[in-house]
Amino acid sequence: MDIQTFIQSGLLESYILGQCTADEQAQVERMAAAHPEVRAELESIETALENYATAQAITPPADLKDRILREINAAPDPAGTSVPDRVPVPGLVWLLAAALGLLVAFSVYQQSKASAENAALQAQIAALQKDKDDCEKRGQQDQRIFALLRDKQNTTTIELKVGDHNKVFIYQNTQLGETAFDGTDMVRRPPNGYFQLWALMPNGGAPQSLGMVGDHAINNWQHLPHYKDAIGFAISIEDNERGHDTPNLPPFSAGMM
Repeated sequence: MDIQTFIQSGLLESYILGQCTADEQAQVERMAAAHPEVRAELESIETALENYATAQAITPPADLKDRILREINAAPDPAGTSVPDRVPVPGLVWLLAAALGLLVAFSVYQQSKASAENAALQAQIAALQKDKDDCEKRGQQDQRIFALLRDKQNTTTIELKVGDHNKVFIYQNTQLGETAFDGTDMVRRPPNGYFQLWALMPNGGAPQSLGMVGDHAINNWQHLPHYKDAIGFAISIEDNERGHDTPNLPPFSAGMM
């Protein structure tokens, strides 16, 4: 066992308090004789305990001795023993009690500190893991977008306009099974209004909702549900942030494939 490990083992505190076994006591004395740092640590612990006991000492009331003697003298003494004139003050008991209190308080403090440090470390690990997961998710989404844009042969681009300040594009690739919304040229959503995207179906079928344009998609991309039979796409302005089952008319902008 190296010196620091021995010092931190708790044996020195137990030795000071007289709680060591005979073998442990002999080991501490050997280490203290052989290593000045162990001897210095023992002296430091003794000083700390003495200072603590002194700081925590409670001065008894001035009349305590007289009151104790009066109580003793007033009690019957069947054995006929004499009453001592002086009652010894149990200083060693006070010292050991104070030392024990110090050790308990120090142990609680160390456990509390370790618990707080562990909680902070776990929170940091969780935050880093979330950042990693988000980064991986964005990377996967970017790869899907890149694949969609690279496949010019099978990717169809539909331009949609709502008002004078919003121009967006929808990309559809039935080979990859991907549909994406490009809102990089979108300036803002209308006041008190929400954009909803639609897939136009063949043979007069009802438009299928592709969901709302999230605020994160303004000046960005958004993946959409894929309808391989869609013949076009549309964007509408709705008065509900969750959208509607059928598109609002007007305004309504559609683009055919």
